[in-house]
Amino acid sequence: MAVAVGAACFPDAGAAADFYFSSAAPHITEQGYSLFQKSGSDWVLNSYQAGSPPVLLSSTAVSPTFPVCDIYQEVQDGISLGWLVLTPAFIAWGILIVRKAFFT
Repeated sequence: MAVAVGAACFPDAGAAADFYFSSAAPHITEQGYSLFQKSGSDWVLNSYQAGSPPVLLSSTAVSPTFPVCDIYQEVQDGISLGWLVLTPAFIAWGILIVRKAFFT
């Protein structure tokens, strides 16, 4: 089942989670920084605290839930929107043709 992250559709939750966590920017403070890193098939939040020696704190990232992405419905929405744009254009073009036929 396809899932969505933002405006992008992914074939499964694993690919969506990879995109979600890999696009997260590191959080940097005066005390250190934290970032998501992939460990095998899981994502881990590693926090590095400044000091001598630096301290590494690791915790397994919680798997987010993503909404279902229906590609067929997105295509249907695009077709509907296309007709909403093209119908007035065709009507205007038809009016121009009729005006030219009667006034020339």
